[in-house]
Amino acid sequence: MIRYEHLEALRNAILNYADIDSNTPESDNFGQYTVRSIYFDNFKLDYYYEKRAGVKLRKKIRIRSYNELSDYEDGNPQVFLEVKRKTDNFISKNRSTVDWKDLPALLDTGDIERYVHGNGSEKVYDEARRFFYYMKGKSLRPVVLIVYNREAFFSKFDPSFRISLDKNIRSMAFPQISDLFTAHGLNQSFYDFFVLEIKFSGAFPAWMADILFKFKYTREAVSKYKICLDFYKIWKTQNRAKLYSSYF
Repeated sequence: MIRYEHLEALRNAILNYADIDSNTPESDNFGQYTVRSIYFDNFKLDYYYEKRAGVKLRKKIRIRSYNELSDYEDGNPQVFLEVKRKTDNFISKNRSTVDWKDLPALLDTGDIERYVHGNGSEKVYDEARRFFYYMKGKSLRPVVLIVYNREAFFSKFDPSFRISLDKNIRSMAFPQISDLFTAHGLNQSFYDFFVLEIKFSGAFPAWMADILFKFKYTREAVSKYKICLDFYKIWKTQNRAKLYSSYF
């Protein structure tokens, strides 16, 4: 977690060694785009408490999409069903895709072959089945919507080395599925901080280590999911009960 006063200097240091993610839209704001995720949990808040306890093998179940509905000509963006796993420092993800307008029907019926973009591929459908395995098996419900603006960069020397700056982090507790693209009812959850996130599969480059040393940054566990839920005092029984309201 880094104070905004460091943002410009940090960005300039990164740009000496990394390029802006070419998949982000061109703009005057360094290819910034918006990430939108609805996270699921159960009445016992298993995933929340696993994070609090520092369990080494844990997961998050979420749906994710990007930007605003107005950015899509047909108003029907792709939405991703994700099972994100973390084992110590290693992260893996199962991901499948559905049209936004088909999402309520998919969640209601579980008809993966009809709604998931798979072109008949059992491998793709298996990705979606993993999502439903947890959602149905643990009686999961939407617990929090988290929205933030992201600047993403890739190393000029190693395309697997990725840096993101996640800013303006805001959230909504107990959202409806239809709230995924909302601009209303969101609360600032990180205030004076943004999050520097680094993902890599090979060696950690010396230039990044030098930047971290220069700014006196140290590695720490930062969970947007946990911090946003703490903001709403999610552990209170009367709050957990809201998980089981209708969510379509």
